[in-house]
Amino acid sequence: MYEKKLIKNLLALGLVFSIWGIFGFHSGELGESSDKEQINTGKSLQTIETETPREAIIVEIDIAKQVMTVRRDGEVLYVWKISTGRTGYKTPGGSYRPQRMYTMWHSRTYNNAPMPYAIFFHNGYAIHGTTAIGRLGSPASHGCVRLETANAKELYKLVTAAGVNETQILVLN
Repeated sequence: MYEKKLIKNLLALGLVFSIWGIFGFHSGELGESSDKEQINTGKSLQTIETETPREAIIVEIDIAKQVMTVRRDGEVLYVWKISTGRTGYKTPGGSYRPQRMYTMWHSRTYNNAPMPYAIFFHNGYAIHGTTAIGRLGSPASHGCVRLETANAKELYKLVTAAGVNETQILVLN
C-alpha cells in the first residue's frame, strides 16, 4: 500500500521534479532526515518528504465518572479528573476530532474567562485547563471539559505531536 501511494505521489509530482532539476536542487541540498526519501527521477536523484507514521491518540471523556482517559496506540497514558456540563449545561456526547487549538483562549460568551490549552472539538465546546481544581470530579462547567491546567498542557502537547487527524475525542454520556 505504501508503494502504491508513493508511486501515485511521484506521478503527481513529476512536474515538480523536472522543475527541481532545472533549478539545480540535488539531494544533498535539502539535508538528511529520517522523514525524507531519495527518489531516482531518471535525471537526478531527488529528495522528497514522506509521511512519518504518527501514533494515534484517543481521548475518552466519561461524563458519568467525570474522568478523562488518554491513550496512545491503545496504551493508557493518563487518567485525569475532569468537570463537564453542570445541570442546565450539557457536554455533547459523540465522537469528534479536534477542530482548532489555542495555547490560550478567552471565552467570548462567559466574561472573557481564560481557557488555557483549549482544544475545540464541537462548535464552541472545548477541552481546556482550569484553576477551579476543587470542582474537578463533578459537573461544574457550561459544557466544556475542564481539567487541571498542567494536564491540559500535556494533552495539548500530545495532540500537537500526533496531529488532529490522528486524534479522536470520545465523549461518553
